[in-house]
Amino acid sequence: MIFRLKRAIVLGILVCGLGTSLCAQSAWIPGRSNYSALYAGIKAKKSIKIMHIGDSHINRGYTSAPIREALLNRYGNNINFSFEGINGATYSSWLQPQNIELIKNEAPDMLIISLGTNDSYTRNFSSEKLRASMEAFTMKIKEILPNTKIILTTPPACYLRDTRSQIVGYTKARRRHKRKPIYSTTTVFAFNNNTRVAVNTIKYFGQANAMPVIDLHASIGTKSQAEEWLKKGLMASDHVHFTELGYAKHGEIIASALISGIEGSKKVVIPFYYEFLGSSRSN
Repeated sequence: MIFRLKRAIVLGILVCGLGTSLCAQSAWIPGRSNYSALYAGIKAKKSIKIMHIGDSHINRGYTSAPIREALLNRYGNNINFSFEGINGATYSSWLQPQNIELIKNEAPDMLIISLGTNDSYTRNFSSEKLRASMEAFTMKIKEILPNTKIILTTPPACYLRDTRSQIVGYTKARRRHKRKPIYSTTTVFAFNNNTRVAVNTIKYFGQANAMPVIDLHASIGTKSQAEEWLKKGLMASDHVHFTELGYAKHGEIIASALISGIEGSKKVVIPFYYEFLGSSRSN
């Protein structure tokens, strides 16, 4: 039932300039590379293979489904869209031989990379280390698939989780036994500011390497935006992952930006429930 609703939402995509008030700034950041032949092939409805890879945000397909449906709806069934998400994945873990082989066997014309959450989900995060991991991974892709065009996406906001224990009382003293403390454990979530650093690293890397970037983080990057997504039931209770509807929203943002890039237009493709976050409607 939820999938049918999601499909209906995706197929209800509107384009700015068609009398809708639901328009917003595109998340598309064009690269300096010439992807025009690929975009022309997509618009001409030629057979094109697109692969979307990432971490646990991707592995259940909730983010990829709206992208696939939007592309099929606009450009026809010659779009061959696949996805692969691996729990806990980082740029460096995707360099493992079995993962590289998976991409090689798929041999996509376009590779959409949605990573960065796990790279920055640590208190010892290093922008330099992330950049080096991105360099190693993308160079490997270019080595095995020189004609594959790479598109990067930035990660959404998340919170770091911590547990704190405090003594709330003591057990009763018994013969030959001392009183023992009773602990209460509390889970505390701290907004992960590393994500913003990772986002800037990804954007700079895309610019330096002539790769387009889809800035998903722009729609859910600030603490207030993340709190709003939590309140609306779009972010999961672990403060890292998202609900099915939240991931569908991610997919629509990516699809909107991608289609804007393919069309070479500043007109932004926006799902008709874009105002969901700012409205008074509930889930």
